[in-house]
Amino acid sequence: MFEIERKIMIEKVGEKEFESNSIASEHELETFESIYRDKLPVDLRAFYLELNGYYNSNDMVYLYPLKEVKKLKEYNFISSENEFNMDCFVIGDYGFQAIYWLLDMNTTKYFALSIANNMIVEVADSMKNLLCGLLKDSLTMIGLDAYE
Repeated sequence: MFEIERKIMIEKVGEKEFESNSIASEHELETFESIYRDKLPVDLRAFYLELNGYYNSNDMVYLYPLKEVKKLKEYNFISSENEFNMDCFVIGDYGFQAIYWLLDMNTTKYFALSIANNMIVEVADSMKNLLCGLLKDSLTMIGLDAYE
């Protein structure tokens, strides 16, 4: 499902760095879903079974491995008085946590959340599209290309 993205990731970070992250097991996914009482979207499950995260310090893009994924409300510095769905899963970040990648399980859509300016933007309707956008051009995807 993610063969092309895997090749692009390896090109960007090198094979040794890319292979350092072990894939998630079906048991780990089931445990995660049991803890949160939520079924992950099929393509996100496939992502964790095939890739389980991605980090590129040059692009400052980080998609968390399954063991680091948690709900937005579990972050102490994010106030629940914001208009964000606090039950969204935080699946990664950009620019050393300047922007968080979120999954809203109610809509199965992906969002970029900027803590600094209290902005949330829908960025993808599937993990595949999120990943394609991040690997292509993450700043344009979240609408910040004008600030470069």
